[in-house]
Amino acid sequence: MSIGSGLLRGLAPVLLLASVGVFGLDGVSRAPVVAQSTQDQKAEAERLHQQGLQQSRKSDYRAALESFQKALILFKVVGDQLGEGATLNNIGSIYDRLGQIDKALEYYRQSLAIAKNIGYRLGEGRSLNNIGNIYDRLGQTDKALEYYQQSLTITKDIKDHLGEGTTLDNIGNIYDRLGQTDKALEYYQQSLTIHKAIGDRNSEATTLNNIGGIYTHLSQYPKALDFYQQSLTIHRAISDRNGEATTLNNIGLIYAHLGQYSKALDFYQQSLGIRKDTGDRDGEANSLNNIGGIYAHLSQYPKALDFYQQALTLVREINNRTGEINTLNNIGSIHAYLGQYSKALDFYQQSLVICKALGDRDVEAKSLNNIGNIYSSLGQYSRALEFYQQSLSIHKALGDRNGEGTTLNNIGSIYVHLGQYPKALHFAQQALAIRKDIGDRNGEANSLDSIGSIYAGLGQYPKALEFYQRALTIVKAIGNRNGEATIINNIGYVYIARQKPVSAIGFFKQSVNVYELIRQDNRPLSREQQESYTKTVEHTYRKLADLLLSQGRLLEAQQVLELLKVQEISLLDRENRATLTAAGIAYTRTETQIKTEHGNLVALGEKLYNCETDEKRCDRTQVQQWQTQRQQLQQQFDQILATAEQTAKSRQTEIAIAGKNDFIKSYQSIVEAQPGTLLVYPFVTDDKIWLLWASAGGVLGSTEVPTVGRKQLLTAVKDFRDRLQTPSSDPAEIEKLQRSSQQLYQWLIKPLEPALESKNIQHLVFSLDSATRYIPMAALYDGNQYLLQRYSISTVLNASLTVMDDRLPRSTQATPVLALGVSQGFPNFAPLANVPTELNSILKIYPGQQFLNQTFNEQTLSNQLKQQKIVHIATHADFQAVDPKSSFLLLGNGQPYPIREIQFLRNLGNVHLVVLSACETALSETDPDGKEILGISAYFTGGNSKAKAVMASLWQVNDASTSQLMQQFYNNLATGQMTKAEALRQAQLSMLSDKTRKPDSKDRRSSVVYNPGSGQNAGLSRDLSHPYYWAPFILIGNGL
Repeated sequence: MSIGSGLLRGLAPVLLLASVGVFGLDGVSRAPVVAQSTQDQKAEAERLHQQGLQQSRKSDYRAALESFQKALILFKVVGDQLGEGATLNNIGSIYDRLGQIDKALEYYRQSLAIAKNIGYRLGEGRSLNNIGNIYDRLGQTDKALEYYQQSLTITKDIKDHLGEGTTLDNIGNIYDRLGQTDKALEYYQQSLTIHKAIGDRNSEATTLNNIGGIYTHLSQYPKALDFYQQSLTIHRAISDRNGEATTLNNIGLIYAHLGQYSKALDFYQQSLGIRKDTGDRDGEANSLNNIGGIYAHLSQYPKALDFYQQALTLVREINNRTGEINTLNNIGSIHAYLGQYSKALDFYQQSLVICKALGDRDVEAKSLNNIGNIYSSLGQYSRALEFYQQSLSIHKALGDRNGEGTTLNNIGSIYVHLGQYPKALHFAQQALAIRKDIGDRNGEANSLDSIGSIYAGLGQYPKALEFYQRALTIVKAIGNRNGEATIINNIGYVYIARQKPVSAIGFFKQSVNVYELIRQDNRPLSREQQESYTKTVEHTYRKLADLLLSQGRLLEAQQVLELLKVQEISLLDRENRATLTAAGIAYTRTETQIKTEHGNLVALGEKLYNCETDEKRCDRTQVQQWQTQRQQLQQQFDQILATAEQTAKSRQTEIAIAGKNDFIKSYQSIVEAQPGTLLVYPFVTDDKIWLLWASAGGVLGSTEVPTVGRKQLLTAVKDFRDRLQTPSSDPAEIEKLQRSSQQLYQWLIKPLEPALESKNIQHLVFSLDSATRYIPMAALYDGNQYLLQRYSISTVLNASLTVMDDRLPRSTQATPVLALGVSQGFPNFAPLANVPTELNSILKIYPGQQFLNQTFNEQTLSNQLKQQKIVHIATHADFQAVDPKSSFLLLGNGQPYPIREIQFLRNLGNVHLVVLSACETALSETDPDGKEILGISAYFTGGNSKAKAVMASLWQVNDASTSQLMQQFYNNLATGQMTKAEALRQAQLSMLSDKTRKPDSKDRRSSVVYNPGSGQNAGLSRDLSHPYYWAPFILIGNGL
């Protein structure tokens, strides 16, 4: 039972705590007046200086900067060094607030030099403190502490209580970040005593805020909230908008830890508004980061990523290294959620390097935890455990109970994967105790889910369900949709283990529908990110389809497969996609009842759970009533499940389809478009293959191919493709090829033979899955002949996205062709001598335009599409397996035309057929894993806004044989008597029977240049009957 695949694992996003140190904005001591004119100028300078102070206190920094700069000019004119030094200091503080750290340091140093020169110790102490702030912001903590200690010595000597309190605060900030919380609290409390004694309310509010930060790190959230609220009251009373924004942010942080995300978001947004108004860029980045964290918890990943990226831009612009490591860590967490593990690891490692350099142990521990998560996801459990243990040590040393709970839970998940359940339970229970104690509801749900999975692994299913139900109630309450889907998935696996497949189907449907909501929200993400996320959840879809098929519920299974294929297709018509996913998977009446009754059971369980954790909430009588009620509900629920299972055994299963008529219509439009058509869905699971089929009249069928799973199929496909791509006329090699092909035939076609014969099938349409996408179905061998010799063959990406109500005109004169090609050579691309002949032969049959070599460019293609029925492109193609988005077609000037630009082509909706006469244009990756469709061909078809069909290739094709195949295809098509699928079939049959001359070229239409004797390209056979020559091209979409 693969419950481990659905475990919730605690990522540790960094929620930023803004602990603001007070910068000394001191007034000016007045010196004796020298002369009347000087006196006027000096008075104006002092007035401007005081005005700047007032503007600064109201966080109107730009106005304050203007006032201080005017004052500085006048102080210099009258030779008042005292006033000049104070003003330089205050200008530095403004630049500091605006995030212009280099400028701030420059002004502070000028101020310090003047203070030392005139023996003004008060100003010297303030400037030393402020320089310390700059080094603190730059992550140079040792240097910062050095300046703070110098400042503290001076302020104590001259009894500058204001400066002393400020410096104590800032030293406390350093120790807080270094994880020395006791020391930090000691400095903060000294500072608070001083601020209260001298009536400095602004500094008092700041220190209260910082003490709140200590209790936040210690996960003592009620205490932290109390200090923050005291701080907020003061900031508002004295109109300190910057301090207000900081404290609002930190209150939001508390609610985020408590899982009250809507409340947290409200406080973060208030904080962000103020920071934008006041020009506080550092604070703005902080708030953006925290808002991103909320959307991450709510599984709204595009929004989260957007806020994090805004924050990263800001912190880098203002050189805030601490903010940078936090943001890098958070962006990494989003990529981890999306299944982009290498990207996530890169961000985590960047963060780890910087935080080690800065000595920021708190974020270092979070980064180590998150790196552990990545290695766990990749199945490298010993490495994951190593990182988790490093993280745990730091969390314990810092007294960070929140981080300790997260990492303990993750260590437990490792032992689950290793099958060491008692050990796993030990760690998960420790984590649960901590999370309950500190009020971390999201973390509590995480631990409850983990414990549920442990009991499931131990076969203690009632206990597993109890913990899953508790976890489910919490994640629903806090809006964690990804967690909700994961837990429901895990419940589904429990019912599989209890041999209750109908019950399991109900839960897997619920899980899929939650994932569908998340996928809808993911649409603003890049296609790569959407596909990556789909890979992390596709196991639920596949398990649901497998269960439905095992119960004979073919139509529902087919709909699940359609949904999964829509997620796998890289280029989609957005309108079609929204229509297909909006309804999700519908429930039968029984499944609706299961969903409702289970919801009631979970809700009541949560009431009892709350009473257990806080006995003061409920009296004993109430608890007893609820316990009785839960027993009754559990009995009712068990009876509903038992009835559902019995009904299924009696073959009275209900069928539920969302948008049933539209769905049936989508595949019937394919099978009824041409008499004698069978639509075939091979569906590959880990341990079997299902063959679903549909024919005219709404007839559906399925066949199970047991014991042949994904890995076995993949091995066979790889062997077949290896033999296909090394053509030889040696009879022994041909026999090996046909034996390899026959094995695939036995699995994928032989089980369908009764339906093929009874329904007089002549045309096969495949909607391929997994590794089957890499098989040239036409080349499957039954022991006597190839499949091509019996049927016309085409494929569809998805039945719902295939437009069948359009055909090419019978008249060639009504079928304009845009013929584009490259024949000349470029570095890494051999000349294609046969392309001009290929294009010329097409345009002898059809009217149209030819653009060869330099005349074939991006503008030509996009500008000429509108009136064309066929677009033929004969060129080199380069499929990039590592980064499919970088795959490209070669233009006539030698420049690549990549997928990322092809996807924006307009006017393809008018085109009926696109022929990509080039290499590997139908592939998604070179390793035939079949996980996704990201090939070049997918960007030309799929939905109303794209071409109705595409012809593309599955491997690196030979130039001469490709040219001959294309010429024969168009000759066949021009008769007006053949469909596209039949025209391709007849062209392939002519090569198979060696009715065309042998190729006179060894060049391939890819970036691989043939080197004789290199082993890259085997010697050509004496004829074209080898499938290497005739089988690479497949027709995708409308085959009519």
